[in-house]
Amino acid sequence: MTEMRNRLRDAGIIQENDEADTSNSVTDTPWFVKVLHAFSGWMASVFLLLTFGAMIGRLFDTPPMMFGLGLFLIATSYLLLNSKEDALFLQHVALSISLSGQALVSFALFQWSDYHAFGDPLPWLGLAGLELLLMIAMPDYLHRVFSAGVFGVAMIFGMHCLGAGALVIPLLLGSVTWLGLHEYDQSNTIFLRQAIGWGLSLALLWSAAWGHAVNRYIFFDHHREYVGLDHPWIAALLSGGVLVYLVFVMTRENEDAGLQRIFALVFVALVALLSVWMPGLSVALTLLILGFARGNLLLIGLSIATLLWATGHFYYALHTTLLIKSALLVGTGIALLILYTAFHYALSNKEIS
Repeated sequence: MTEMRNRLRDAGIIQENDEADTSNSVTDTPWFVKVLHAFSGWMASVFLLLTFGAMIGRLFDTPPMMFGLGLFLIATSYLLLNSKEDALFLQHVALSISLSGQALVSFALFQWSDYHAFGDPLPWLGLAGLELLLMIAMPDYLHRVFSAGVFGVAMIFGMHCLGAGALVIPLLLGSVTWLGLHEYDQSNTIFLRQAIGWGLSLALLWSAAWGHAVNRYIFFDHHREYVGLDHPWIAALLSGGVLVYLVFVMTRENEDAGLQRIFALVFVALVALLSVWMPGLSVALTLLILGFARGNLLLIGLSIATLLWATGHFYYALHTTLLIKSALLVGTGIALLILYTAFHYALSNKEIS
């Protein structure tokens, strides 16, 4: 037991608080207090930005000044997070300072752009590069989750502006899948993998839920012609391929479940084809399976909510009659009942044998 505890402590998974005052320790703080401190830190970053704007004349009209001040605030946050203090309040003060710095750098990047913010890829890719650096360098779990989420959203917009928007969501989904499958491979990077995975998962859930509603203006504009790697069907099929790969890897370990494995792969292949017409279906289902595999109840709940939202939005956004919509619902119900019967039959035969 002592040897195992020493290994966990050396990996940074547990901390010794025998001689420290645990009343102000991050590890002993309830989760709802952490949420309250995080919300307070994010609100403090807004007021901090307003304070800088009031103290420094024409700050928001001078991109070089905003860029320099933003980098200074990010560096200050990095020094605070690397201090030996384990106070939760200090961590969220550092987070608010960092968020203010990131906002100033972002404003500067978009003001330097000669084009509209949603049409020029350079500000988005510059922001993605900054968040990638912070995601790796900042020694704080919550900060890494935030940076990974902003990195994912910035990459979605930036790659779309470059004409390769169909590749970024499958790449992000593949990264989350790899992180989920190899989460515990190295004990000294468990928290880093978890934070990055959570941030990218939130960005993907946004793209599957709220992003689905704006896809008519960004990815699914029916009044424009898609060229090359910008077509949404490519994104849907590649995301479906990630889903098939995940199910293939997870069922490979069970050699006795041959028939069930075939049914599972056929089912996810059909889901991959359906995601061509229903964006986000493969993304949400992949994250749902990862949540079940890791026992992550929060990810399971968010994925189910995203599935319901994307399905409901797809149904109500269909430009067809209620008769056709009813027929689609009946056909979907019949297909699900057939799949349930097939799975039940396969499992019954296995128990008998």
